[in-house]
Amino acid sequence: MNWLAHLLLSEPTPAGRLGGILPDLAPASQLTDLRSEFQRGIRCHRLVDAYTDSHPIFRRSVQRCEPPFRRFGGILVDVFYDHFLTCNWQAYSTTPRPEFVSEFYATFARHRADLPPEAHLTPAMLTDACLALKRNRTQYLAVRDTPSILRTLVRTGEDWLCEDYPYRKMALAEGPAHTGFSAQTIATGLDNFFRQLTGENLEALLAQELGPSHRLDA
Repeated sequence: MNWLAHLLLSEPTPAGRLGGILPDLAPASQLTDLRSEFQRGIRCHRLVDAYTDSHPIFRRSVQRCEPPFRRFGGILVDVFYDHFLTCNWQAYSTTPRPEFVSEFYATFARHRADLPPEAHLTPAMLTDACLALKRNRTQYLAVRDTPSILRTLVRTGEDWLCEDYPYRKMALAEGPAHTGFSAQTIATGLDNFFRQLTGENLEALLAQELGPSHRLDA
């Protein structure tokens, strides 16, 4: 989520830059056999994460996230910090940001064959993903207000509470083998969660966390 910061803080070599973001692109199991110069960048990435997550300023930023979003606070603050880095790039690097990013993409392309198969990344992929998210969000919200979205959530909750709902039956049939939990434990968890999404329970939860739901459309 905060690739720009990881790239800036990584060792200024091709392998250092690439290793600096590989932990976000591929599973750890695919990184163990990479060359030593990539391993240095991977270790740098993990050290930066560990240092940041334990830093008082970062923790304070996470606590500033309001309760509904605090559970995702670490991810949100990573994104916020990368945004601030982007806006104030000239204070941290003498290389113009577009040039810095273009150099990294060129490095990635040159070393593509050295990287794990799941580590796919191109400027076009990122641009397309961002445009798709923006387009989908705009189209979704254009024809829906908060009450209609809440009704969809309520229907979803009611579906999952129905014993004949296909996805519930699949979760109970296949879940134990994948999670190690019994079908009864999974059923209890599903019931406890989706009951919060039904009618008055959902309205009460939103009112507690956000206030009256209609104000979200103001």
